Amino acid sequence: MADPKAIFERLKTLPDVTFHRELAMSTNGPLATFGTGAAQPSKIAVFEMPEDRAAALRQAPDVLIEPDRRLNVADPALGAAGVLPDPGRLATPGETTSLSFTVQGRDGTGVAGATVLVQGRNFPVQGITDQNGRVSVTLIADTPGTIQNVYVRPASDYWERSIDRPRLSASEDNVIALEPLSQLMPDFPSRQQFTWGQRAMGIDRIPPTYRGDGVKIALIDSGVDVNHPDLKGRITAGFDLVDRAGRHWDTDEVGHGTHCAGTVTGADNGRGIIGIVPGAEIHVCKIFPGGRFSDLIEALDYCIQQKIDIVNLSLGADAGSIFVSRKIEEARQAGVACIVAAGNVADQPVRFPGSLPTVFTVAALGKADTFPADSNHAEAVIGQPTLDGYFPARFSCVGPEIDAVAPGVAIVSSVPGGGYAALDGTSMAAPHVTGLAGLILAHRADFRRPFVNPAERVQRLFDVLMACCRPLPEFGPGRAGAGLPDATQALGLAMAPAQIPRVAAPGAQVMTEVQLLLGTLRSAMERAGLSAASVV
Repeated sequence: MADPKAIFERLKTLPDVTFHRELAMSTNGPLATFGTGAAQPSKIAVFEMPEDRAAALRQAPDVLIEPDRRLNVADPALGAAGVLPDPGRLATPGETTSLSFTVQGRDGTGVAGATVLVQGRNFPVQGITDQNGRVSVTLIADTPGTIQNVYVRPASDYWERSIDRPRLSASEDNVIALEPLSQLMPDFPSRQQFTWGQRAMGIDRIPPTYRGDGVKIALIDSGVDVNHPDLKGRITAGFDLVDRAGRHWDTDEVGHGTHCAGTVTGADNGRGIIGIVPGAEIHVCKIFPGGRFSDLIEALDYCIQQKIDIVNLSLGADAGSIFVSRKIEEARQAGVACIVAAGNVADQPVRFPGSLPTVFTVAALGKADTFPADSNHAEAVIGQPTLDGYFPARFSCVGPEIDAVAPGVAIVSSVPGGGYAALDGTSMAAPHVTGLAGLILAHRADFRRPFVNPAERVQRLFDVLMACCRPLPEFGPGRAGAGLPDATQALGLAMAPAQIPRVAAPGAQVMTEVQLLLGTLRSAMERAGLSAASVV
């Protein structure tokens, strides 16, 4: 095979090609070759070039090229407001109407920073409230009578609200009242408490001395607001790939990473929420906003170098990547376990990298009576809840790649600025499993023994997570995997602890390049509407 550096240098001389950076790939272990035995490059590089140039380069035998696709932290909330049949007239294009809203708490206090989304028969419009809770939006080709839904999503501390067929006025202020989170969580946040999701997984039933001490967990996400009261002093190490200077991983412009961090490691300080592993060592790899496959590869490199035990990946993409697949397997061989969100596209195949066989993939469930009936959280309900109120989340991706299901509807956790918010998503479900995985590594005696290799340790962790689940056959195929994990079962504290299967022989731990390629191919075929039954 040609020298990668020589190829890179030649590409740098082309006038329509811009070089960005190089990334390292392992030259050791099972992924050093394809199934054919041909040597693989030890380096990859990120170039920007026209599509026709990339197409021409793909013909070269010594070059493997794939798009550096964007990743996303999809949020089902803003797309969940359904459009109802409307008896009113359809406004003609070109008409505009202004509407004013005041969003306030029940005590009349204006709610600042709330997103107001107005969905009509034509074009949805939105705005964000000012310090007094006021916002004006301009309808395009709609009137107050054609508005189907108004959805209000507060930045923090209140429940969201969804109003179907609202009665709106173009001449007067439209007042929308929100309920505080304490409506369903008494004395919150002044009194610390477990969330419904943590209780569903039995986190409230384990000894308070089980804190995850000694375990290293990384969140590859949008950064973390380290000044939040529940996170202050908890996170001291990180890596910033957004500004490339590595200095601002301790801020979070998106809010997603801070929410995930609260579920995993919120401080045991007597207020707000308590994380599942408040004693774990937490690292932050910031790749959002704008994260791409190359950023994920670089973040995983950081995790390998830092000897991270568990990585939370509340992210995904519509298509796969050979390079990312190889890096995740490289991480697994180094002992890094990846817990991945399944994705938030209702009834669609699991998103990449959750579609890989080398990760632990988590779908989302909800529980009745844990959110207001007039919130968008209610849109997540599908089917008849179980006797104890659990239901599969409507927005969750489905498929045989699902390993388990965890709480992901109306999950209350920390958000930037010191407040708390209730969010939906498989992104919220994955951190529950990440936290439980940290407890398992820290407190199960069988993880104190030596393993044949690091990948065996990862597989053992995945086996324990699967074995501790409560089956949920009511959810139907492809929605729950092994079921809902239970912490008392996982930690051997239950009256009848779950039986953990024996780890396979070392040879079975190797995930070959061919298997990774088949997994990526299966995912692509399913998204194209083709049968993947013959891809095994």
